[in-house]
Amino acid sequence: MQCKEATSLIIPFIERELPEDKLKIFLEHIRNCKECREELEIYYTIHMYIEGIDRDWFSTYNFKGEFEKELKEKGNQLRHMLDMKAVQESNFKLTGKKILR
Repeated sequence: MQCKEATSLIIPFIERELPEDKLKIFLEHIRNCKECREELEIYYTIHMYIEGIDRDWFSTYNFKGEFEKELKEKGNQLRHMLDMKAVQESNFKLTGKKILR
């Protein structure tokens, strides 16, 4: 089986619609082809994520809250880095020496 054919069978495989004769060849190819296996893993992960949303598996996970938290943390890290840079520049102007970090 060539990669092009294997990738065309990923969705039928995930949806359990792959005929048995193709299934054996497909699985053999997936076991031996790193690229196609990775492609299958990506599609499978996306499929499961969508299924999880449809089935409300993620109802206890606050995606928006976690996203906002991550943005806030990254903003705080950036501000800290800029503050440290300003301190280093001020110190260099006053002493002529760099603060090592």
